[in-house]
Amino acid sequence: MTIDSVFITYNRLAYTKLSLASVLADPTEEFSLTIWDNALTNGTIDYLKNEVDDLRIADIILSNKNIGQTAVVNEIWSKSKADLLGKLDNDCLVTPG
Repeated sequence: MTIDSVFITYNRLAYTKLSLASVLADPTEEFSLTIWDNALTNGTIDYLKNEVDDLRIADIILSNKNIGQTAVVNEIWSKSKADLLGKLDNDCLVTPG
């Protein structure tokens, strides 16, 4: 089974760091993750470009405007061929397993 997830960020760098770390904590979990930045202004872009490195990250999209969550999900999911789709915001913590 293939899994595609989209991780949507909008400011709150501290939350983004915690949340993304929880998503990527288990290296045995198999999924493809697209990170979508909704026009951040608080250092998150530098964090995503320079500190986040995981083979499961398929793409990091840096939007120049906040298009909202629905538009992001529709765009990413419409291109997916995965069996299962998921969405996470930067204020969600994923439990192990």
